[in-house]
Amino acid sequence: MKKNSLLTFAIMLMSLWLTAQTPCQLTAPVAGSSWIAGATMTINWNTTAFTTNVNLVLIDYTGGGAGNVVLSIAGNIANSGTYNWVIPNTLPSKCVYGVYVENVGKTNWCYGPANICIRKSNCDASFSFAPIGNCGNFQFTNTSVSPGLDRPGYSWNFGDSNSGANNTSTAQNPTHQFSACGIYNVCTTVTGTGCTSTICNTVTVSDITPPVARCKPGVGVILDANCQYNVTSAFVDNGSTDNCQIKSLVVNPAILFGCGNTTVTLTVTDWCNNKSTCTMGIQTIETVPPIITCPPTATVTCTKDTIPSVTGTATATDNCPGVITFTHSDIVSGNFPCDATIRRTWTATDACGNSSTCFQTIIVRDNVPPIITNCPTSQTVGTNAGVCYYTFPTPLVITATDCDPNPVITCTWTDPNGVVSPLTAQTQFPKGVNSIKCTARDKCGNVSKDCFFTLTVVDNQPPTITCPLSISVVGSIVAPST
Repeated sequence: MKKNSLLTFAIMLMSLWLTAQTPCQLTAPVAGSSWIAGATMTINWNTTAFTTNVNLVLIDYTGGGAGNVVLSIAGNIANSGTYNWVIPNTLPSKCVYGVYVENVGKTNWCYGPANICIRKSNCDASFSFAPIGNCGNFQFTNTSVSPGLDRPGYSWNFGDSNSGANNTSTAQNPTHQFSACGIYNVCTTVTGTGCTSTICNTVTVSDITPPVARCKPGVGVILDANCQYNVTSAFVDNGSTDNCQIKSLVVNPAILFGCGNTTVTLTVTDWCNNKSTCTMGIQTIETVPPIITCPPTATVTCTKDTIPSVTGTATATDNCPGVITFTHSDIVSGNFPCDATIRRTWTATDACGNSSTCFQTIIVRDNVPPIITNCPTSQTVGTNAGVCYYTFPTPLVITATDCDPNPVITCTWTDPNGVVSPLTAQTQFPKGVNSIKCTARDKCGNVSKDCFFTLTVVDNQPPTITCPLSISVVGSIVAPST
């Protein structure tokens, strides 16, 4: 009997010890319970070890640890029993809720499970996502909860309209390749019997690695008939790359005009608008010569009239813009400048060095006689002092105009007796009427009209008398007979 009494006493002590170590127990909700907002949740507890009433508190264990008090479920109620709690619709849908019991003095407490789910409806949509690599491919994992539904339906919209038919999916855990960098509003809708739930999350797609631009080495190209060359990105690109994908290749300038050396820039843009550039030198070559037109055949009488401003200048057109320069060279045949032909070769050279030629004929015929411009007027003069003739005090100057700048002037004179003599600076014109004729002859043998004028010489000087010397005679003086 004594041994049985000792055993009974030991069991009683153990029971008291366990009760002291576990002052309360939460029997409902159990771990993994899932409750719907607006519904009634039953909480069962036993805190007979507490000597006072108790409080029921809701804890949010997001982030782990002891959690955070969300709200008071009930306060100052019996230390053991059952409480039916209507779950507020304001609580976020989570599976990290828990309930604990504490005495009113908050000196003792006990915890229930920390994975109770509170949801808005029987269908509670949620999902997670993670990038696959660095180029906009994402794995979406559906974490929606649909209690009591064997086959929930899923509808995804990735907010990526540029991806076409791939913008939507009905898979439970789809992947999606975004078409470009940016911020996308990704939504999934989970449906079941009598319930539908939609959730949207923001997905940011980024790529900061620029592409690598590669250009081909410099080349020479031939311009077309319009004097231009169209440059394409394929012509310049030498295998540019990107860690993800290249969106565009753009060259500038895309059209080359005229001949010369041009630096063309290739801009490579990837799908996130990261850019890089490279350059390529292009020498444009133009081989089309200008179209030249010569002036018509010209006939001139003077050598000074053979200059282009008189005989005409060549004209030309070219397929390329720029200055066209003209030069000319002459080949003369015949008796120049009297009777000759000039074959003038005109050359037009465009800005690219292409040239073309044409020929012009210039006929030189000098058949125009000189014109004496200062034919003297007839005049009357007196004889020189002490003599019976007249000489010009200064040489007579006769001038003429002609293609020949130095025509030969020839003058003759006819005395009062009709004798013709060459006129010189020393000519002595006798008293009477003297006729003078002058003509001009150029190097081509053309003779001017005669220049006539008279020179009338008069003797206005009285004679000089010389008397005999006085004489003395003896006898009578006989007067001379008359």
